[in-house]
Amino acid sequence: MVKSIRKRINFSIHCIFSAFALLLMSSCSIMQAQKTFIKEPALKGAHVGIAIYNDSKGEWITKYQSDHNFTPASNVKILATYIALQYLGDSLPGWKMAENADTLFLFPQGDPSFMHPDFKYQPIVDLIKSTKKQIVICPFNAKDKFGVFGDGWAWNDRGEEYQVERSRMPFLGNRYQYQTVGLNDTLKLPIQIGIFPSTAQTKIIKTVPTDTLLKIMMLRSDNFYAEQVLLMASEQVLGRMDDAAIIDTITKTEFANLPQPMRWTDGSGLSRYNLNTPENYIAILKQMQTKFGEDRVKNIFEKGGEGTISSYYKNFPGEVYAKTGTLGGQVALSGFIYTQKHQKLYFSVLVGNHMSKSSGQVRKAVEAYLTIIAKGN
Repeated sequence: MVKSIRKRINFSIHCIFSAFALLLMSSCSIMQAQKTFIKEPALKGAHVGIAIYNDSKGEWITKYQSDHNFTPASNVKILATYIALQYLGDSLPGWKMAENADTLFLFPQGDPSFMHPDFKYQPIVDLIKSTKKQIVICPFNAKDKFGVFGDGWAWNDRGEEYQVERSRMPFLGNRYQYQTVGLNDTLKLPIQIGIFPSTAQTKIIKTVPTDTLLKIMMLRSDNFYAEQVLLMASEQVLGRMDDAAIIDTITKTEFANLPQPMRWTDGSGLSRYNLNTPENYIAILKQMQTKFGEDRVKNIFEKGGEGTISSYYKNFPGEVYAKTGTLGGQVALSGFIYTQKHQKLYFSVLVGNHMSKSSGQVRKAVEAYLTIIAKGN
């Protein structure tokens, strides 16, 4: 009897020590992977911030300079996605409409899908073509803090389909003159500029599904869509298009309890004035999935092998859903990992001031590091 008890005690102690040894080995492996990553030649002299949280276990895997500020580049689109999900509804509130006996007044709400080749569904175009009334487009003066190209912007997307400059042309109003000539030429209908009747009963015309626009925005990191999302949210929340005001409002409400203060200046992430921390991104990602649902958020984010990570994470031990960010000397990746051991991880890896000739070298180093993390969890 005594021998049996001793055997059981010894076995229990053995199990405890074995579990502890495995945990220690796993921890050492992660720390070694982190040291190797930080010492990669592509990251020599760079600033690196890492935050990885195991949501399945409710514990941090690692934090390295995770409270430091970095230029997040297009990781700012994660914030734009959040406010779109929060304030734009299931479909974009594209246009405001009013009418009288002989005139149809249309007031743009910043909808980037209007006459865009990405979207076959064009309810405003159909409405304009089907009505026998005079069409009057009613522009407005928007308060646009950043001017035409944005305060602190670093961009080289002229000529690309996602160029952000387009977001400052047809949807803001008088400042840039609504392109009625282009509309008239395209639709072959006489369209006039006028004033929206302030006393008229109005109706909001919904256009494309919000998630459809966000999915495209994230897949190709579309700067145009991201800036318009910010303006549309401002219109819905504040009744006017004001970049600075909506950012200030959301920072003080939705993002009031982030671990560190952040500096947020645009929707696309083109501005080098944006500053954020890896810990903040973990908090935002957690809040995002809690509020809007895991499946919905996963569907919007890029999956490994798709979009701007189409060349990465194809043979990953699990699944990655993430958003990239790239500016000269800056690389960012934040999102979710679902491991083969059925663990759910939130992660944010931000790299600043790297001197590598190619951001791809940095991205490969991040991929190698996250692969080790996924295998160990």
